[in-house]
Amino acid sequence: MADLQAIDRELDGARERDDNDARVRLITRALALPEAQPHRADYLDELAYAYQQLDRFDDAIDAMRQALAAGWDGQLDDHPSAQALIADLLLRAGRTDEAADAWQRAEREDPRDPRLHQTAGCAYADVGLHATALGWQTTGLQLALAAGEDGDMIWMLTGERAQTLDALGHPPDELQLRAEELVERQEQEEQARVDAFYRDRATNQPVAPRRASIGLAWFPAPEYTRALATWPSFAEDYEHGPYAAYCARLELLLRTLKAQGVAQLALTPITIDDYLAWCTEHDRNPEQSDSRARYATELLKRGEAINPWPPQRNDRCWCGIERKYKKCCLRAA
Repeated sequence: MADLQAIDRELDGARERDDNDARVRLITRALALPEAQPHRADYLDELAYAYQQLDRFDDAIDAMRQALAAGWDGQLDDHPSAQALIADLLLRAGRTDEAADAWQRAEREDPRDPRLHQTAGCAYADVGLHATALGWQTTGLQLALAAGEDGDMIWMLTGERAQTLDALGHPPDELQLRAEELVERQEQEEQARVDAFYRDRATNQPVAPRRASIGLAWFPAPEYTRALATWPSFAEDYEHGPYAAYCARLELLLRTLKAQGVAQLALTPITIDDYLAWCTEHDRNPEQSDSRARYATELLKRGEAINPWPPQRNDRCWCGIERKYKKCCLRAA
């Protein structure tokens, strides 16, 4: 047991450094120990992830299949099922025919899941098979619209399908135009609610946004210092306080949003020069909090919300300070 505990301590360090070569080496050592057998499935799942990050896709496929054989039944962040992950890995390994069979098996497991079709569409688009991607995205969008899916799934499928149509040189079809009209209407309604939330958050009953994902504007440490010096009202809002206190306030706001039912949250880092240019372009007052909210929403749409929240307890804290989340902003009170 002492050997396994020592390996696990080294593994924690490798995870913190995002050192996937070390993770492969350490997990392989752990799997050779008898005391690791009760946790074999979880070790193999992490091994598959590490291999995937190293682009060792065949090894990742083998590790994931072993994890399933060992009884792994957990959840994946980026795939709706283990079968979908294996299909994706097969595709990235260049094993196209096997991937097609695996995607079809995943679809038979849950034929009406738009997320599966969205994931398959992304995977095929990533390897340049746009015609196949379009088929998956079309079915996924039809399913999402018919089921009245939440705005995020329709929003993702609509945007990704637009890129695929463009890559194929196809104009938007009736399905695409209908989905884009719906997304635009939902975004206008949601933006009004986000603006109201930022306006009213000082009251006892802030307006909770309906969408399942929100990006919260955040100034990283150097930008925070500059923001205090640039905008008097911002400095007053945060009492000219230290960066750690500012981050604690944001952490508590994120928890409030989570408690109000927002499923996906992220920090959208603001670079002041870029933000000022955006405010000039859109005729916005950069000192106002609703301007920051609108800018954060645009960054989120462009995929620039680089700090999903909350991180895992042992991951580096979202605020950029070189400490684990559990020893940093998770302690905010």
